[in-house]
Amino acid sequence: RVLLKDLRFSVLAVLGLALGIGIGTAVFALINESIRVNTEAIGDPASYVSLNRLDNGGWQNGFSYDDYHYYRDQGTAFREVTAQSGRFPCVLGPIAKTEAAEVEARFESANFLSATGLRPALGRSFSPEEEQGGGPLVAMVSAWYWKMHFSADGGILGRAVVLNAHPVTIIGVTDVRFGAADKSGFYMPLGSQPVLVARGDWLRDPGEQWLMLDRSEEHTSELQ
Repeated sequence: RVLLKDLRFSVLAVLGLALGIGIGTAVFALINESIRVNTEAIGDPASYVSLNRLDNGGWQNGFSYDDYHYYRDQGTAFREVTAQSGRFPCVLGPIAKTEAAEVEARFESANFLSATGLRPALGRSFSPEEEQGGGPLVAMVSAWYWKMHFSADGGILGRAVVLNAHPVTIIGVTDVRFGAADKSGFYMPLGSQPVLVARGDWLRDPGEQWLMLDRSEEHTSELQ
């Protein structure tokens, strides 16, 4: 009866309610579509998990480069195994008129993007030969760092920058969905470690457990 007494208020109330429901439905549809696209791009997230091992009664998540090769080549329960270091502080030489800056970098296996079903947003990823090291230094730039510090310049491919006083050629930009919470600006092949981090050759030191491993599973298993 109250609504019938004030027709204008009734019409506005109905329109406001309809608008609110419509906006809510649209936002939900956008969020749902975003989750669907991200999930399809990465594949089955539950099948891509960190690799740990039971060692002397405790769980360890640090592995040597030799360990990585062993699990990659002998792990029949896995589709793929990837290796990744922690973040290392680096000095990025002056770019254009800017001064030298600090940036964090990670060392990655050649399949670090493809194992998750992602592709570079620009350029290419590392080759198996670049993972082994010994050749010219190359790097991929994270998507957020590319946008913030290189103004999303599409001409970045092939550009030479200086990291820790060494010339490095940029060959690609990562997918924006890779390492969304990671603050690394650069991703380097594992073989770059002895050059850019002058603390020994960890690729040939089986006692240096500097890598974290992830695996795409065929079926669940436990390694000891």
